[in-house]
Amino acid sequence: MVWIQERMNTESGHLYGNVIQGVATGSAHPWREGATMQMEGCITMGLGYALTEEIHFKDGELFDLNFDTYAIPTFSWLPKIETVILENPNLPPQGGGEPAIIGMGGVIATAIHDAGGAAVFQLPMTPERVKEALKRA
Repeated sequence: MVWIQERMNTESGHLYGNVIQGVATGSAHPWREGATMQMEGCITMGLGYALTEEIHFKDGELFDLNFDTYAIPTFSWLPKIETVILENPNLPPQGGGEPAIIGMGGVIATAIHDAGGAAVFQLPMTPERVKEALKRA
């Protein structure tokens, strides 16, 4: 489960995350710090696919050949990430951090809807797409 607290500039369509909290349940973790880092990394990756990562094509030609046009998350724009691990010793060892990436699109879309009443259905949820959704709302 992932939760986000954010602000949105409805004129520019930019989102400003304050805090993201990821909660996972699983078996006892032999290396709790590693599990925490895995969750933080997956939340970061999820923010990228939800907000910025997009490949541009035209007539079969790929335009995003390196990271000057393909935007990935950077530490300078990441919100504070908090993780909570609820251990269940009755479960067998399994991956614990990866599920955090799956819900990020829905988490961000819900936060946009809560902040401005707009529904965004296409990833990434760029400021331009958010502004268009706000006009339709």
